[in-house]
Amino acid sequence: MKALLSLTMLLLTTFAFSTDQNPVSPLDFSGSEVIKMRVQSEKVPCGSGVMCFSVQKESSIGKDNWETLSESIEGFNYEAGFVYDITVKIERIATPGTDQYHFTYTLIEVISKQAD
Repeated sequence: MKALLSLTMLLLTTFAFSTDQNPVSPLDFSGSEVIKMRVQSEKVPCGSGVMCFSVQKESSIGKDNWETLSESIEGFNYEAGFVYDITVKIERIATPGTDQYHFTYTLIEVISKQAD
C-alpha cells in the first residue's frame, strides 16, 4: 500500500512539473498578458463587410501563418501600406456583453513601422 501511494505521489508530482505553464493563446489565461505582434499592411475581410487586422503573434512572427484579429487595438493608429511590429497588452473581459469581445487589446509600443 505504501509503495502504491508513493508511486501515485511521484506520478502526480512529475505531471504537475511537466505541464506547460505558459499560455499558448489569449484564451488560456485570465487577467492580462503583454505580447509582441506583427500587423500586416492591409486589412482582410472577416465577415459581412467588416475589415480586420491580419496578425502574427509571438513565435508565429515571420512565418507563413496569419490569423484574423477582429478586435480593435486601443491607441494604435493603423495606416494601410505599412507592416507593424508592436507590443500589446491583452486583457480578458470577465463578463463581456453579448455584443462584446472577450478580450481588449491596448498598444504598449510600436517597435517598427515599415512600408510594404
